[in-house]
Amino acid sequence: MSKPSMMSLAELALRGPSAAVAAARKKIPFTRPAVPDEVLRLASQLVAATPGHRRVVLWTPVDEILNSVGVAANLAQALIELQHGPVLLVDANSRRPTLHTQFGRDLEPGLVGVLRNNVKLSDALCPTADPELTVLPAGAHRSESSLMASADIGCIFEEVRKGFQYTVLQTPPYFAYVDATLLAARADGVVIVAKSGKTRKAQLNQIKRELEAVNAHLVGVALVEER
Repeated sequence: MSKPSMMSLAELALRGPSAAVAAARKKIPFTRPAVPDEVLRLASQLVAATPGHRRVVLWTPVDEILNSVGVAANLAQALIELQHGPVLLVDANSRRPTLHTQFGRDLEPGLVGVLRNNVKLSDALCPTADPELTVLPAGAHRSESSLMASADIGCIFEEVRKGFQYTVLQTPPYFAYVDATLLAARADGVVIVAKSGKTRKAQLNQIKRELEAVNAHLVGVALVEER
């Protein structure tokens, strides 16, 4: 399959709060929530653009986007439906972490602790009400980008590929920090999350050029309508 360009894929409008987040807080018995059609469409494009198993994908907003983690949780649920396998949702935005609050978990231990060798990855993973969905909180707040450039992040990617069919990393806003670019070079795919009617085409073209320069696999653009 030829490598799809970011601009050639359909742009998807993703609306509403995350049904996955609400369901994750419920007690058993667990009923997997319905995933919006537009999110399933995005997930199916993602699966087609990253064929095979054990993929690590970045979910990278252009700017700060409300409920971005909630939409990422919906994407994780859609991937579970399509792949019938375990999915890991990671908060790679330790500058403004929110995943732990979405799922009612503690901030620590998390990704930062694993990168600093303070905790094992297996001890930082948090199960959810959905047996196929696991979350990894951000861990301690941090302001430096050096952890995302370390060799350890590549080792973590290799480790999660062994246990999860898809790992979705929610990153900080692209233009605010260099984190997304550092992670993209080692991931299997990148989805850029833009604000409908607000993100400029010039911004998307710049991201496309910069990620291609580090040989990142651009999957497409997801449009989020904020309310």
